[in-house]
Amino acid sequence: MEDPGAVTGGFSRVDLRELVARAVDTLPEELRTVVVFRYWEHLPYQDIADKLGIPLGTVKSQLSRADHILEQRLGKILKGSEPARANAGGEHA
Repeated sequence: MEDPGAVTGGFSRVDLRELVARAVDTLPEELRTVVVFRYWEHLPYQDIADKLGIPLGTVKSQLSRADHILEQRLGKILKGSEPARANAGGEHA
């Protein structure tokens, strides 16, 4: 069983989940909806398209846009922790 408090890259798993959830909450509704269906509910693309009544290509493009936005937002946060992580391993400058 995974330790929910285990540290990954300077953040606990709980911290990372909270950061991701907060970032997802900031997405526009149409992007947030497809992200939740795909990554939280693990629905196939076609099921998402059917539920939302939109073309499959639209689901894929919305997920791509959402992934890009989340990568940018979370990347800034995670990159800000890199110096602390580099020293956490006992490396000396």
